[in-house]
Amino acid sequence: MLGIQSKEIAKVLDKGVGGLLNTTKPIDFIDIHYRTGAMRISTKGDYAARALQELSLHYDRGPLQIDAIAERQAIPVRYLEQLLLILKRAGYLESKRGVKGGYSLAKPPHQITLGEIMRLMEGTPAPIFCVDPSSREKCPAEKRCGFQSVLVEVRDAVANILDSITFEEISRRARLRIAPKSVSYHI
Repeated sequence: MLGIQSKEIAKVLDKGVGGLLNTTKPIDFIDIHYRTGAMRISTKGDYAARALQELSLHYDRGPLQIDAIAERQAIPVRYLEQLLLILKRAGYLESKRGVKGGYSLAKPPHQITLGEIMRLMEGTPAPIFCVDPSSREKCPAEKRCGFQSVLVEVRDAVANILDSITFEEISRRARLRIAPKSVSYHI
């Protein structure tokens, strides 16, 4: 739909409105069909991170059952089962069967970064396809685009932040929010 609108706008500008822009040359429109990267975190990434947060809060206390994780983090059980399998296959979780079974972290929380989990669930944190290393698409404006280098910096900054935050830190922040605020009076 955007491609059709771009061509119609270009025709109008070519016919007579070009004078308003102080140019008689046709405007070069790039026909990009609303392609974006995985900058926005989906439900999949959100739920996976929250499940790992819960398991990090419970680290070294034995496995947690899926129902407990789902209830504490308000995640549908069926969806959580699928996410935990992905995390287990990737080596982040261990599972134990039986009455006292459930899931636990396969590594300490300080060894798991939010960046690793987001890349597993979401892919590269690229704001647009042309700066996503895994994208096979070629940008039609790459040779004349000054915006691409800015977006590479954005992608790298987001990746650096996500990679610097471990689940130990996320757990620490969660505990601060969960703990009741104590009031102290000084005279």
